[in-house]
Amino acid sequence: MRPPSGRRGGAAPYLDGAIMAIPSAIGTADAVILYSGPRSAFDLHEPALRSLGAGTTYLGGDHGLSSLYDVVTALLGHEQASAADIHATAQEGLRLVREKREMLLALLAANRE
Repeated sequence: MRPPSGRRGGAAPYLDGAIMAIPSAIGTADAVILYSGPRSAFDLHEPALRSLGAGTTYLGGDHGLSSLYDVVTALLGHEQASAADIHATAQEGLRLVREKREMLLALLAANRE
């Protein structure tokens, strides 16, 4: 994944997020927002990010973690999924993506042509 360009021509740090709340819950204790990407980017903006929801959670440096947790939660159902279920499923998904990386890159390249 190529990070977006900064104003001065350099790479800007990219932080991915998954909003696990309805719009009216943003800024309340009910909002859960998951972030992944460079820890330094999260730390720099953490106070502002926490103002968006009490459930602000940093998942790790892999940009895909927040999206993966979002999909896994949707598949398992919010009421049925425990944090352990979500974490285990997300970790297995990451393992499979890493294992199949070359095949996935070839598919992406073929779709661009």
